[in-house]
Amino acid sequence: MSVSVRKTKKILLTGPPGTGKTAVIDALKELNYAVKEEVIREMTAALEDLNESDGINPLVIADDPLEFNKRLFEKRKEHFKQSATNEVCFFDRGLIDVVGYMEHFKQVYPPYFTTEIKNNRYDMVFYFEPWEAIFTKDEERLETFKDVLSIDDTLKKCYHRLDYDFVVVPQKSIAERTRFILNMINV
Repeated sequence: MSVSVRKTKKILLTGPPGTGKTAVIDALKELNYAVKEEVIREMTAALEDLNESDGINPLVIADDPLEFNKRLFEKRKEHFKQSATNEVCFFDRGLIDVVGYMEHFKQVYPPYFTTEIKNNRYDMVFYFEPWEAIFTKDEERLETFKDVLSIDDTLKKCYHRLDYDFVVVPQKSIAERTRFILNMINV
C-alpha cells in the first residue's frame, strides 16, 4: 500500500506597497484559507515608536538595517515553514521581497538570503502592480506613489533574476481579484 504525501501549495501575493495585496489576503482569510499575513507593519510600527523622525522609511533609518532585514527574513522564512500543515497557504509578501527592498534601498544582503530563497520556493506568485486609484499613504505606509513605481521596477527585476515568473493580478474589485487568484490555482 503506498501513501501519497500531498505538498502544500504555497501561493505568494507580492508587489509594491498600496496595491491591494492585504485586502485580498483578508478576503482569502474570510473564505477560511490559510494565510500568512504581512509582518513588516508590525515591525515598522515598533521601530517608529523608537524613532523620532517623521516621514522617513524606517527600513532606511533603522539603527541597523541589516539586522532589521535579517529579522524580517527569518520571520518570513518561519511563515514559509509553518505553512507545511496546510493544503493551500497564501502569503502576504515573501522572502524575495526582503531582497528586493534591500536592493531598492541600496543595502547589501548576506549571500545566504539567496540560498534560502532558492531552497524555499513558492509554487505560484501573483503580482499586484501599482494602481494609483487605490493608493493611499498612512501612518505605516510612508512611500509616495513615485516611490511605489520605483519599488515596482526593482521588485520585478529581483523576481525575474531569482527565476520566478508571476501572474499579474487584474486591477479590479477585491472580490474579482480574489476569484481570479482562486481560479488560477484551481481551488
